[in-house]
Amino acid sequence: KHLKLKFLSCRSGLVTACCPMAAAQVLPEWLRLYCAHAPAEDVAKSWKDGLDEAGRKEAEADKDTARARFRRLILDSGCPEVKADSSDGWKYTGSIMRATDAVLGIPPPKSRIAFAAQGGASGAGAPAISREVVHGDGTPGTLGVWWSDYGGATNVEQLRERGVTRRLNTAAEAVGKIPDDGSIPVVDVPMEDIFEEHRAGEAIATWVRQFGEVMEILRAWREEGRIVNINCQMGKNRSGCSCLIWMCTECGWKVEDAVDYLRKVTALGLANPHLVRAAIEYMQVEVSVPLNPAGDGGSWVCISPPGSPRENGLKAFEEAQRKIMGQQMASGGGPSSDVLAEKLAACRKAQDEESDDDPGEDVAPIFGDLSDVD
Repeated sequence: KHLKLKFLSCRSGLVTACCPMAAAQVLPEWLRLYCAHAPAEDVAKSWKDGLDEAGRKEAEADKDTARARFRRLILDSGCPEVKADSSDGWKYTGSIMRATDAVLGIPPPKSRIAFAAQGGASGAGAPAISREVVHGDGTPGTLGVWWSDYGGATNVEQLRERGVTRRLNTAAEAVGKIPDDGSIPVVDVPMEDIFEEHRAGEAIATWVRQFGEVMEILRAWREEGRIVNINCQMGKNRSGCSCLIWMCTECGWKVEDAVDYLRKVTALGLANPHLVRAAIEYMQVEVSVPLNPAGDGGSWVCISPPGSPRENGLKAFEEAQRKIMGQQMASGGGPSSDVLAEKLAACRKAQDEESDDDPGEDVAPIFGDLSDVD
């Protein structure tokens, strides 16, 4: 029976009220545009233009804090449209934050670590380490992201050295296998690394849903200021696509630039075209992502097959590869059958020489002149 109004300072760019009857009179222009689903650039510009003199000076002096405050204003606005966007994976809000970066002049974040152009090794025989993707300092509202394979995720000592406070495992076959004493908790989003053509459609639909789960977890950890290590088995596809989506939807990266960067971080990263396609579908963007180039003019495909039986996994890859290569040669493209036979033989030899003891060793890299991921 009492009318209570809560007003927030215009310095932050929001003057709003808890009372629906009064909201129409005090709703800031940027929030009106948000509720109308206006172009993200218009929302970001309207917010900045609505800052008072003190707010503009603060935004100029500390752009990252101003961005974080704007994001908090959106989340705290209580608008039904914000809740709806939450259910949609924050896609619209993410586009607004990228536009805000542009308005404030915030460049895409760069890792503090320099990497060789070919990327570092991951998987069986590689150092059990994590590599930084997005820097974080533990401040609430920020998220530091490190990327590793199974071995890196189990190497608690190196995780502590990097300040990691949470682990996100995206490998279905690693669920329950990563030692967890509670010091660096593990959360699982059990994804499969599938390449078979006949399963691709169903797999992509599942991955899109699971990427939504990944983003929900990461956004919650961002609120707490966590530093997370994201892993799968080889540290290439499932975890790599999770990093890709975070960089593009939350950090303002263009897909092409993020893919190039991640492949410089880890060799043969993002090497399952079906998973990459699922990531693109989740982000709802139109972009063509090329496969990892091979030295002979072909391309690399690298997948983590099921641990047992390994032979069945390899046969599936061979069959899919032969099918695609046959289609390309029929249309006048692709390498010769001799080249294909050599590559498949090399792949089989590598599989035969590997041990079955380490869950991080089930790797089947296959060359192929596959078309780009649309």
